[in-house]
Amino acid sequence: MKYRFFSLVLLSLVAGCSAEPADSRKPPAGAHLINIVAGRDLWNTTGKKNPELLFDRSIADNNKMDQEYYMNNAFASPMVFFISLGDSCYDKLSIDYYHGYGPSNWTVTVYDSNRVKKGEYKLPGGSKTWTLLQGELSNVSSPIRFIRFESPDPSADTREFRIYGNAVAKCSPLVPTVAAVQLPDPGITFQGGSAIGGKDINYMKLSNGLPLYGSYRAPSNVFNWVHDDAADIDKQAFEIDKYGDFDKRALVFHKSMGTPVMLYINGANIKTVPGLKGTDDYNSLTRTNAFKDIPPGSDSTAYEPWTKNHGRLWKVMAYLWGSNRNAVLPASYSVYGNTHPNLTPGQDKIKVFEIGNEDDKNWMGTTGYHSPIVLLQKLKVAWDSIKSVDPNAKVYLGALLSADTVQWKALYFLNYWLYHGQPFPADGFCFNQYISNRYGGQVHHTDADAVSPEQFQVTERITAYRNFRDRYFPGRGLRWTEIGYAIGNSDYNVKAVPGIPDTVVSANFMVRTLERAAAVPNGLETVYNYFHTSDGSGVFGTMLMVIEKFDPTTYAYIGSHRMPIWWWYATRMNVLHDYKGWSTMVKNGDSTGVTVTRYDHKSNPKLKVYYVVRGTYDGSTTANYTVNVGKATKATLVTMAIGKEEGARTELPVKNGAVIVPLVTEGPQYIMVSY
Repeated sequence: MKYRFFSLVLLSLVAGCSAEPADSRKPPAGAHLINIVAGRDLWNTTGKKNPELLFDRSIADNNKMDQEYYMNNAFASPMVFFISLGDSCYDKLSIDYYHGYGPSNWTVTVYDSNRVKKGEYKLPGGSKTWTLLQGELSNVSSPIRFIRFESPDPSADTREFRIYGNAVAKCSPLVPTVAAVQLPDPGITFQGGSAIGGKDINYMKLSNGLPLYGSYRAPSNVFNWVHDDAADIDKQAFEIDKYGDFDKRALVFHKSMGTPVMLYINGANIKTVPGLKGTDDYNSLTRTNAFKDIPPGSDSTAYEPWTKNHGRLWKVMAYLWGSNRNAVLPASYSVYGNTHPNLTPGQDKIKVFEIGNEDDKNWMGTTGYHSPIVLLQKLKVAWDSIKSVDPNAKVYLGALLSADTVQWKALYFLNYWLYHGQPFPADGFCFNQYISNRYGGQVHHTDADAVSPEQFQVTERITAYRNFRDRYFPGRGLRWTEIGYAIGNSDYNVKAVPGIPDTVVSANFMVRTLERAAAVPNGLETVYNYFHTSDGSGVFGTMLMVIEKFDPTTYAYIGSHRMPIWWWYATRMNVLHDYKGWSTMVKNGDSTGVTVTRYDHKSNPKLKVYYVVRGTYDGSTTANYTVNVGKATKATLVTMAIGKEEGARTELPVKNGAVIVPLVTEGPQYIMVSY
């Protein structure tokens, strides 16, 4: 039998404490340390670690064991986390722990490989010494696989747990080894995506009739939840939101162009039945709701409460906008105002339903951030509801912050624990990540400034996400649902580059981000820019592609002014419209030099496109740069230009299988070649 040693370290958050007693014991040879910081680091670690080291290993020492765990945010009570003891089961367990100065107690529960509880033990607080629990745990007869820790009032005074045991049996892996699934190349859907719209749908179409965006993330709040205090929550009615003109036309536009639509529902708006009292922010006492993503009555770690409101809401949407024209909505699923003309089933407008958005940021319950069990139950109820109406619909987990894989791993483990043997309830995953210098993106702060996509290691991150996905969720899709760069005095500010307008720097960065992500084969399905119109939303308002214009006297809408990023996206769409979505890396210049990638045509092997750019962020250029194009006989250089959907085009001579690019800048350029 192999004797192994584990150490689970909870770092103190209390400043000024005296030094703890010296510990002279030596760990056995081959010891593995599992360091887990007690705090939100379990939820947001991506920005603080090298992304290529974050996945498929413990956070601390890169060992190859499975450690599946979850923990509530440090601000929540109780604090709970699981660990798995790798792919082996253990007996003769002992837990050695040091407790500091606070009164908090911990309950330790151990389980066998079948998730059957085999023992529960108390760790009293306030000892200020090392304490050994070996006597009790060593009497557990069954091999142990899982250990659960819980404290009702976690303090920072618990410094360290050390777990000992003898490996006595091989257990089936938590994550079975499954070959990676080759996904369909995304093609046009990767050539830019729209996350939100405005009044003028004309800017979504190029003059040659092509759609500017390869996919569309639809606006939220398409339903009102009709609040009636006199009715039970599972008998409340829904009302179709009146939708802006743009929204109706946008769905029709994308459907006509064959571009996929992802519907993201921002919870459900409250609308009181006429004659009833008004509503204010939801809480458990008033039964009202105005905050994000949790319909009233659904917020629970249990499955059933979510079915009564949230599940019914998704069934109505799948009934209307899914592809099943034979769907029948039960009479109990009433839609308030049944004279609305848009009640036909199976309208086939939505191919992908996104469940929620940034739930981990916005769900502030009475004890702080919710347990990830809440997120799993919300997702599972949506999956079950939508699939019961339209089995062909796709269901994606709504965007988590900064693509922190610890969250995905937590959900994987919880599904394993609560719904053993059932598939994970999602066809894919979404994440939001703004490329700034604070915590790996996303966190809003006045001193959050943009960094270049190359400096942010976009390609390396997407590679890591893909590899993680292939291990835990093979075959599931990945979508980057929000990116953006700001100009002016706002979050994610781009710093000035001499001689280049900030709007152009931002436009360059957006396309460079797409290209860095596209260079990961079998990676993302699509990337969505966040804002496309000026909607007066404060710090995000500078991430726009068009500025909506209004008559200063009558305030009538008079059209949209297109910003540089619109022209950049239009040029990229025109150049790459008939090409595969994922490119091949020819030369990775990262953030210090010239990067070259190659696109292959979807059907004609005699057509290629090369992307060329400098990955720097200081106005650097490279003159007369050679790009090898093989046996190509014709080459056209395409550079970005405001006012030109096709870009500015120049013929380049091909000599000895190469072309010379006169000047490579920090702005994207494409070389279209034919053979």
